[in-house]
Amino acid sequence: MGSGRRSSFWRPPPRETQAEKPESTEQSLCEDADEGPELYSNDGTVVQSLSAKSSVRPSNHTSTSPDLERTPDSPEVRSSPEKLRYDFQMYKTQLEDAQDLLWNREEHFDRERQARDERLRAGQKVKTVAEIDIDELQETQRLTRWLIQAEEEYYNAKSALLEAGVQPTGSDVESDFVDDADDSYRRSMEKDFIVTGHC
Repeated sequence: MGSGRRSSFWRPPPRETQAEKPESTEQSLCEDADEGPELYSNDGTVVQSLSAKSSVRPSNHTSTSPDLERTPDSPEVRSSPEKLRYDFQMYKTQLEDAQDLLWNREEHFDRERQARDERLRAGQKVKTVAEIDIDELQETQRLTRWLIQAEEEYYNAKSALLEAGVQPTGSDVESDFVDDADDSYRRSMEKDFIVTGHC
């Protein structure tokens, strides 16, 4: 997630001992083909000469080191429990704020109307009742959309905790409203099943 933490698969690129000039690459390969080191047998005869194809000089067009790339079979790096708890608490607070704003919007609208009436009595220019109704409707729609988004982000963060086997913070053990980190159901559901025979 957006942090500066590096993946555990990250490897520092190899440090170059000296800079190579791009224009000398082809010449280096030709020199390898013409004057490459020769392999000798025990009797001193030449058995093989290295060509440009077997040159070990790096090309300027060499692809990225495999250590810096994630292969399809590489496992994804999981977030730490601390990061998962932080995300969960952040989205939980966001959800509570969204709920408060939506549920208490009528009180906010009443204060706005009272302020409008005071400005009207003072001879100031104010919005009409119809305009205020439209503003309140649009604000309710906006708060509703925000609440839906906050709920989705909260439950995604909660699911990530449970999948990692981490108990969500704020669970109430004594009331049996504790999320089971193993299979994502509440202990109270288990009690209902035992007492009534169904959930």
